Amino acid sequence: MAFSLGNLSLPNPGANGPIQQQPQLNISAGNLVNNVCGVLCPGRPVIIEWHQVESTKLITDLPNPGLISDLSFFLLPGATVPPNTAMALYYSVPPFQMWNILGSISDVTPSATFSTGWETNPDFGQASVVRLGVSIEPLDTITNLEQSKSIKTSQDRMDWGLKLAQDLYEFMGSYSQTTSFGEQLVVPANVLDRWMARFKAKYSRDPNFLLKNK
Repeated sequence: MAFSLGNLSLPNPGANGPIQQQPQLNISAGNLVNNVCGVLCPGRPVIIEWHQVESTKLITDLPNPGLISDLSFFLLPGATVPPNTAMALYYSVPPFQMWNILGSISDVTPSATFSTGWETNPDFGQASVVRLGVSIEPLDTITNLEQSKSIKTSQDRMDWGLKLAQDLYEFMGSYSQTTSFGEQLVVPANVLDRWMARFKAKYSRDPNFLLKNK
């Protein structure tokens, strides 16, 4: 049984499942769709034109993803999503084989803003483009994917905090001195100011420096 998103006729979403793996696609091929959904990145034009690659899947390419910290995803006026389904937004970096979910929208929540995490993701260090994928899927499927993403995001934040603490620890360790009382830290009163200045300088050169193995 088919349903309609604006003028786009799509079959039952359960027949195809979520985006998982795809070969690299030539996005000049396939039907152009511009009446379903859009993406807005701060400071950039709104994206509403997508290439249909399957009956329930759309893709488009987004340049310079490492500069994008947040983006908004929304249904266009007149577009609807069937009951018990949602529209998931995924991303993939070259060679476009693995997909990660950013979030989803539905008739109940027709717009949302997502934090991408791309600025501090080492996979985006050399990526000149990211591929966005849209897929109509059952709510249960999307809920499970978003819960898995939430767990991973929490762990990533923990890892980032631990690496930040380790960087401060190593910086203060550079002031270690051998005294008559043994090895001690003899730090200047402005040691935290010095560390912050060093951190900002390193971050401006490479936002991913903390994530790299030393």
